[in-house]
Amino acid sequence: MATTTTTTTTTTTSSFSAVVDVSQKILFSTPTSLKLYNSSNSSLNNIINNNNNNNNNNYNITECISISNNDNNNSSSASEMGLFKGINNSSNKNSRSLTNILNSSNKKSKKDIKQCWFDKLPEEVIVKIFKELEEEKDIYKISLVCSQWNSITQTNEIWMNLYKKKSFHKQLLKHNVHEIDFKCVLKLKSNAQSNWKNGRFKCSVLQGHKENISSIIFNGSKIVSGSYDSTIKIWDYYTHECTDTLMNKTTVTTMQFDHSNKKIITGSNQGFVNIWNLETQTLESSVKAHYGFIGCLKGNYNSSIFCTGSKDKEISVWDIDRGCLVRKMGSHRMGISNIEWCNVNPNHLISTGGDTAKVWDVETGQCIRSLTGHAFVINNSCLSVKNQMVATGGEGSHVTIWDLRQNNYSKLVNTASTIYSLQYEPELNSMVTGNKDNMVKCWKVDTSSLEQTFMGHTSPVNIIHYDRHHIVSGSLDSNLWVWNYDQSSSSRKVGNFHKLEGHTDMINCAYIDETKIISGSFDNRIRIWDFANQKKENRCSIM
Repeated sequence: MATTTTTTTTTTTSSFSAVVDVSQKILFSTPTSLKLYNSSNSSLNNIINNNNNNNNNNYNITECISISNNDNNNSSSASEMGLFKGINNSSNKNSRSLTNILNSSNKKSKKDIKQCWFDKLPEEVIVKIFKELEEEKDIYKISLVCSQWNSITQTNEIWMNLYKKKSFHKQLLKHNVHEIDFKCVLKLKSNAQSNWKNGRFKCSVLQGHKENISSIIFNGSKIVSGSYDSTIKIWDYYTHECTDTLMNKTTVTTMQFDHSNKKIITGSNQGFVNIWNLETQTLESSVKAHYGFIGCLKGNYNSSIFCTGSKDKEISVWDIDRGCLVRKMGSHRMGISNIEWCNVNPNHLISTGGDTAKVWDVETGQCIRSLTGHAFVINNSCLSVKNQMVATGGEGSHVTIWDLRQNNYSKLVNTASTIYSLQYEPELNSMVTGNKDNMVKCWKVDTSSLEQTFMGHTSPVNIIHYDRHHIVSGSLDSNLWVWNYDQSSSSRKVGNFHKLEGHTDMINCAYIDETKIISGSFDNRIRIWDFANQKKENRCSIM
């Protein structure tokens, strides 16, 4: 039976209203923004110019929008919605509302105000303002203000920007973004969140491999699996049929899609790097890249560059478009266990080998920094890199967190057990570890304190996925657990949890996003745990 234990810590939380202060900056602060307006006989322009000449005047946009909204016979005004809360919180006695100025200086009617406000703003300015909203409900509310805003809120750019803010699954945003209906994506994501919470999912089994599953990747419509049987199988995500089988000469140890999602790069146990064309199912390139098996392979976001790390202690840089080796970088004293690209500087790569992590400049091939401090080996799946922060764990029962902007490591978290997997989220000040003692632990990083312990697994936890809503853990005991956060609680505490049973041997790899888990096991099977229950007519090419 699964249980959770909580370590109480004092937390201070702050809630912020929808970010619309940018509208004031765009409309009333920057002189360059005035170029966006039609200057001919515009009373709004006169007001803006007056504001630029008198910094003591603050204009309350909320009142103007409220009038326009009420003029549309909508009972919920924009001010009641809290859409523009915080734009004018000044206590300055000289503050004047935009409505009052329009009424007094121009003798405009409410209809005129509506025309002035809506018609004089270029659409690109409104889109820029709306892109600052952080919740779907806010966008839906402002769509009720008037027909023009309703039309603008259908702009895919607004929904794509919201998706980027809310999603932990942005790596599929690689190409043809304009073809994706992000409003549909967010709706699907919202439905899935309810299913995650209530433990509702559809489970499907993919069978075909003759040996253990070593790697799984997903590009939105196709699942690709690698196995110790030296084959790569391509599965249709919606029909669950195996559409193609690629015969690899050696065991596939790791895989990844290229930046276009049209090619597959594989690493093998004998040091070969193969590049496969997903559309033609042909082998485009095969290179003996290393003298030991390739344990890690990572592409550099939206570029054609990728790196491989091997037990031969070396890191190689490749160009997938040319199918050739760019350079070999320096080496570690022991085999390479992890490599990750820095999301802030695309030229920087972080690798681990033995008890050391290194930061590389792939442009020059030089090691620009060594991160030392571990007394024991850093394990596979125990490197997390995000926003200039690096977390490493493994043997020795502690996690070291490095700030690349500082010379020394910033935090040392004592985990009391060997780490087999971890994920660190600097923005949430939180880290989750999968431990040898069969436990999943959630840590508050700034205080190095244990927030919660999740007990349900009966073997070491080798897979961790963590986002704002839940934790997914996989284990050598063949089971997956979903630990849902209690969204009503100010602290990040688990409200409920669900056990996903079905595999008959240890779970070796998994692909996890907001709507699904695709797990590969040593039982030679792949299981799809679909929390969105996507129908054929509601397919989404990104999730």
